Amino acid sequence: MENFICSFCKKYNIKEEDAKFLFNIMKVKKFHKKDMIIKEGEVCNQVFVVKEGLTRGVRFENQESTICIIVPGQAFYSAEGFSRKEKATISVQAITDCSIFYMDCDEYNELSEKYPVLYNINLNVLEECIVELTNLQVIFMDFPNTADRYLELMKLYPELDKQIPLKYVASFLGIATQSLSRIRKELKAKKIIPSTAQ
Repeated sequence: MENFICSFCKKYNIKEEDAKFLFNIMKVKKFHKKDMIIKEGEVCNQVFVVKEGLTRGVRFENQESTICIIVPGQAFYSAEGFSRKEKATISVQAITDCSIFYMDCDEYNELSEKYPVLYNINLNVLEECIVELTNLQVIFMDFPNTADRYLELMKLYPELDKQIPLKYVASFLGIATQSLSRIRKELKAKKIIPSTAQ
């Protein structure tokens, strides 16, 4: 079984055969590094699942700010476009070259009536999105110290420290890249994180 299917099934508590059914009816599109998959200010009426590569949710209002990192096996969509066909308030951009499954929301909803498994997948994805948002809120409320916040974030999302540019992680934490670089240097010196970490 492909890695992204394993990740998808584990993250959203979905059976392997159900995931394969979903991916058999979705289409695949390739995006290049820095391509916009969802554009803030435009209506996006599609659901996506990352097959390969890394993407990020980002806002460009006032200053560029990374909202979330989206990894293989993770689903995403514009909440405004999905439910109300309104303009997206957050962009999604490819961090690396990506291969992404997609389907129009209308088609997904129509097929969900015919195949209950798709409806259940949708519920699981929505539930996990709420859990993830809650976890992030807890990190930012319970850990005022940036170093502690960074360590908690790495526990929740270890993939953030692998292929993702430091500037995006720093933006996610709401600090300057130089500040995060200094924090990581101190954590390495104290042997709290490996000296080999990016």
